[in-house]
Amino acid sequence: FFWLIAFGRRFFHPGFSMPLVIGILLLLHILWDKPRPRTAVITGILMGFSVGVYFWSWTFLWTVAGLLTIAIVLQKKDALLRKRIVSFGALWIATIISALPFILRMVDAHSDPAYRQTAVRVGLVASRMLESPMRTGLLVLLAITALGMIGKAHWRRWTVLLACLFALVIVYS
Repeated sequence: FFWLIAFGRRFFHPGFSMPLVIGILLLLHILWDKPRPRTAVITGILMGFSVGVYFWSWTFLWTVAGLLTIAIVLQKKDALLRKRIVSFGALWIATIISALPFILRMVDAHSDPAYRQTAVRVGLVASRMLESPMRTGLLVLLAITALGMIGKAHWRRWTVLLACLFALVIVYS
């Protein structure tokens, strides 16, 4: 599906982005367990390309990576802390650089007269209410239940999964 991006077409369908999302989540898990700059750069480039595929996918992935970055900042004693800081720094640099062309296209799209009306129709306009309070409540319940089931002793092993659950609450609410 990367050839679709290369030819300048942008397909707004989650089916096109699902393999990319799953691949990036696997790479984030690998990066969390074994932080290496090369893995971080590859993951970052793919995260940057995800901006050109589907809005909800890339916002979800960036939120997961952001939550993992916050988890790194909050860690006090960890043998991998220094490697994670370097790797996630490389991840964000590669992500922003590879996403820049797509972000510039989005900024340019904001000047189109039909943008506002289109944004309202696809639900991209910020509101003061949750889109679905019931769905948000269920997602919060799922995240809290998973956190309770994992327990404090094993949360580091499941950090990427927890970041995904909380990202669901943040992005899709």
